[in-house]
Amino acid sequence: VETSRSLVQAQDVWNTLPDSVERFEEDPETGAGLRAVAQSMVALLRKGARSHDFRGAYLGASDLTGLNLSDISFDDAILADTNFTEATLVGDSFNGANLAGTKFVRADLRNAKFTLSREMGRFGMHRDYVDWQMRRWPAKGLIKYPLKMPKFDCADLRGADFTGHTLFFITVDHYQWPAPALPENAPDFQGANLKGTDLRGIQIAQVSARGSHSWAFPNRSAGGWNIEEGYVAWTAKMDATRPLDLSDAREFSDDLGMISFDFRGSNWQDAQLPLAVREWFKNDPPPKDQLGFQPCKSRAVQ
Repeated sequence: VETSRSLVQAQDVWNTLPDSVERFEEDPETGAGLRAVAQSMVALLRKGARSHDFRGAYLGASDLTGLNLSDISFDDAILADTNFTEATLVGDSFNGANLAGTKFVRADLRNAKFTLSREMGRFGMHRDYVDWQMRRWPAKGLIKYPLKMPKFDCADLRGADFTGHTLFFITVDHYQWPAPALPENAPDFQGANLKGTDLRGIQIAQVSARGSHSWAFPNRSAGGWNIEEGYVAWTAKMDATRPLDLSDAREFSDDLGMISFDFRGSNWQDAQLPLAVREWFKNDPPPKDQLGFQPCKSRAVQ
């Protein structure tokens, strides 16, 4: 783990990792060494070895399915495209981890911390992997990097904390994404058990028309940077207590509808939600049944 951390820092992987983990690992001067160390860690974990400190390590695109990895810190770790399907991750911390495309399908994530705190981590201040992906988009021209989010299908997220996590990505309805850069606008929570899951302090990411003051959900600040002519992108912390402004929300109805769909089959009513999200779900309720391509045994009723 210490070797992995040293390589991540020496090669500045947080700033250089491309959208394809596989392409990064094929580079003999950068990713190949990190991949070899990651494979060694996975092999040892499957043999029963354990460490409670994986902070800042590289485990991109690793197969950690079915393992019992409870009470571990993955803070600042790079877990992009890693597969934790059916893993036991009770009480784990992912503060500032890169979770782009990470799979937590049917995982036991009770009391896990998917937080993003504004404090110093292993390599400086904890980084927002969603904001990091967005800031790689060019100021003008074709957006080349798709935005990737984690998947929590049928996961047990009772008591999990997402404070500070940029969880929803929302674009104004008239924005046209250039192929193949279509983003996944929210993590998939279909069939997840969300009893007591704390989503009140989440952040949102949004693409708006330049000069517009309409927000999909109320937030406490909104800076932004140009991504294409006439459009800006930004991330901001939601205001958990302000109600939904439906007149503003209508400008983002397509993606807000997708967020409702991404909570299908979950017990979202039992989660701790920002007031505006709860009001949106009452306006456009998530389907009660799983309608996705890969339905799984729901944990929402446990």
